[in-house]
Amino acid sequence: MDVLEFDVLVIGSGGAGLRASIEAAKYRLGVVILDKSKIAKGGATVASGGELAAPFHQHDSKRRFREDITTAGDHLNEQNLVAVLANESVNIAKDLEEFGLSWLRNSSGTYELRRLAGHTCPRTLISPYGGAYFVKVLAEEAKRCGVKFMEEVIVTSLVSCKGSVVGAIALDIKNGDFVVLKATSTILATGGLGQIYELTSNPRGATGDGYVLAYDAGAELMDMEMVQFNPQGLVWPFSVAGLLQSEETRMAGARYYNVLGERFLSRYDPTKMEHATRDKLSQYVAREIKEGRGTKRGGIVLDPSPIPEEQIPFLQKTVGMGGRLRRFYHFGIDPFRDKQEIYPSCHYMMGGIRIDERAESSIKGLYACGEVSAGVHGANRMGSNSLADTQVFGKLAGMHAALHASQNEAPPIDMEDAEKECERVNDLLALGNKNGIKPVDIKSRIRQLMSEYVGVIRSGEGLRKAIAELDRISREDLSHAYIACKTRCYNNSWIELLETCNMVLVSKMIARSALNRTETRGAHYREDFPGRDDQKFLFHISVKKVNNEMRLSKLPITVSN
Repeated sequence: MDVLEFDVLVIGSGGAGLRASIEAAKYRLGVVILDKSKIAKGGATVASGGELAAPFHQHDSKRRFREDITTAGDHLNEQNLVAVLANESVNIAKDLEEFGLSWLRNSSGTYELRRLAGHTCPRTLISPYGGAYFVKVLAEEAKRCGVKFMEEVIVTSLVSCKGSVVGAIALDIKNGDFVVLKATSTILATGGLGQIYELTSNPRGATGDGYVLAYDAGAELMDMEMVQFNPQGLVWPFSVAGLLQSEETRMAGARYYNVLGERFLSRYDPTKMEHATRDKLSQYVAREIKEGRGTKRGGIVLDPSPIPEEQIPFLQKTVGMGGRLRRFYHFGIDPFRDKQEIYPSCHYMMGGIRIDERAESSIKGLYACGEVSAGVHGANRMGSNSLADTQVFGKLAGMHAALHASQNEAPPIDMEDAEKECERVNDLLALGNKNGIKPVDIKSRIRQLMSEYVGVIRSGEGLRKAIAELDRISREDLSHAYIACKTRCYNNSWIELLETCNMVLVSKMIARSALNRTETRGAHYREDFPGRDDQKFLFHISVKKVNNEMRLSKLPITVSN
């Protein structure tokens, strides 16, 4: 088995990982970035609209931005991290221009700023070429900085020594060989977990890998119950289920109707209506459908026809980001005039690895940035804050990982432990009961289970059912999985099983955390506990592996910076 040595190892090549690698490379260290997909092709940033929030407006301020983030996050935010995001987002936007990215500007030459739900001021910058170009610019800058790229390599385990993370064990998907990656600093930038749900806007690779890697290494996670659903996921045509209609459309005048033709939001929030935040709208939509007022396909109707004609040219630029507009037209949908059936689609994970202002986890040598980390968004994220998060904390993770690597040497890797990990992964390939269960079928069961019991609307009874079934899947289905093809080269079933194991474990973290939070806060809606309870639940729920068991505990919120 090959052993490769680097100063900084970055796992995940979306916006956060690429930004981290760029910053780390400035310190003239050996930096490698790897991905289980193609570099800069598989992350959520690619499919995003290329929108970034920063307080450039003359009536805006960093303080106002902080207050908006905290209000939207239902006060579960780590205030030190909120301050970092608000304070650094302007500089980050300018950094990106230096890398070659451009932001839309108006006729006077100033930034074209849009106001999305939850923001009290226009502060969203828009890249005219969308997320794919955004990531391309970062990838080119990373190459220019000398970052080494490793594609189609899946990390199966982090390696620890003397209380520090010192690298990882990975499987090269191209040839089935294992590789040991020794590194003084490791950065997790693996994105989210949307694939555990039936309807998601997330890419295929969003199977929760980074959360499980950190958990197994002993890092502390938190707020795992806080999964964001975007209310505007298409439910039809089936081939584009989960594709998001832009938030810009409802801010511009699109309206929601139930199957009875009622503007039902007047029953829930008559003041904000379609301008409510994502968490609230998703809950209103899900409740309306559950009470029998949804369409036959299980959605509600979004009608964009009230959007003023003069706003459509600009909307064509924003909705078109990441190729979304082409996908709408390909299926014969005019996103600005045709009615569409929508349902909340799993979009973002607010919970994740606990980090500090340096983007360092609770374990020495392990850093995290982007969606895999937690704390800044609290219980709900506002639109366009995700891209800002990837760049602000990606930069911090890269900088502090590089400083740690320049001041320390990685302890030696225990090759016996590495061999045990390779044996574990090889044993999965050897599973050969022809009457067993295909990994893809286990994935489908997990998605159905999570969507039914751990989705937008939750209850104690449903959560307990989900936990019991997830335990059964872990105990029975995974050990009876069947991989028909035994080749090591590009064995999709083998990779599927590795991902399925991660999906089961991260689903347990979400369900158990959701069961413990007996209140409603942000994206976490308990129909049996519909009110927010600050006296009992103004804290994080921490998840940590202790003595090979999942332990949940209370963690105080950082309320000052």
